[in-house]
Amino acid sequence: MGGYLRKKFGRDLVNFGFSFNEGSFRAIETGKGLHEFTVGPLAEGSFDRTMASAGIPLFALDLRQLPKRGPVADWFSKAHKMRSIGAIYSEKDAESPMAIAEERWQDDYDAVFFVNKTAASRGNP
Repeated sequence: MGGYLRKKFGRDLVNFGFSFNEGSFRAIETGKGLHEFTVGPLAEGSFDRTMASAGIPLFALDLRQLPKRGPVADWFSKAHKMRSIGAIYSEKDAESPMAIAEERWQDDYDAVFFVNKTAASRGNP
């Protein structure tokens, strides 16, 4: 979604992405409806796992303030695997391009909210 928003609004919009290391979430699975899923961490070197290595359970990172040179700039200059989970998800697609994307976050987002461990939302009674 971030890429579409960036194309439509350019720099007139501050665009936030969301990343998490592990945990539960609710999504719709074709033929099974809305239910809870739980996933573990992605592989070493992924965006999500690298953010988790900071040891901070919840934070926002302003990607517009990334250094222009040095090891942080070098790392962010490359595409990294990240979760790309929306309203529809299936465990059989957990490692597919539908659920794992490879991109540079700063190409589509101005900032990222990171949560180390998520808990699934609960439905209304």
